[in-house]
Amino acid sequence: SRAELIEALRMISQALAAQAKTRKHSEALALAFRALEEADDFVPRGTSLDANIDMNVLVRGHKTPALKEADLSELTPLVALQRYYTFAQEQLIIAAGQERAASVALFGLGQLESMMHKQAVGGITRGAPKAMVFQQAAMMTDPANYKAANELGVLLARYGQYEQAREVLVHSVRVSPQPESWDNLATVHE
Repeated sequence: SRAELIEALRMISQALAAQAKTRKHSEALALAFRALEEADDFVPRGTSLDANIDMNVLVRGHKTPALKEADLSELTPLVALQRYYTFAQEQLIIAAGQERAASVALFGLGQLESMMHKQAVGGITRGAPKAMVFQQAAMMTDPANYKAANELGVLLARYGQYEQAREVLVHSVRVSPQPESWDNLATVHE
């Protein structure tokens, strides 16, 4: 399923690139997935500590440009991870244009990311941040994607970001008042 959704995004980004006579969309898609892959290097594994990560060596070895010009002396792995995720989200939005089908594919990738990585690190499942990246990109690509808004609201609530969850869930029910979204909104209000 994941490969098919990525292939759908690839086809959409290539079509947009051909239409605009630029490689911007297809290059953005490649940059987004590279950033998501390289971001994993900032996640501590096993018994390793954040202090064991040599940020300069790590960032120099990456192709993602998100931190190439940044002062890394005070940068923590968590902040680096967030910047890579933000960069990936921005690139996904560029790659998708305003195509509704791309938004649906991004939503599907977010769903799969949530399911594929149930392993918890510090109380947060490894797939949750990436799932949020995909759901946010899906919403930015197509604000009418109420399913992405609902799923993002659930993820935000799960990690204690209730105000943001409420805003996203309110958006979801405004776009399409589905019982599941109303139920999730009520849960967040409780």
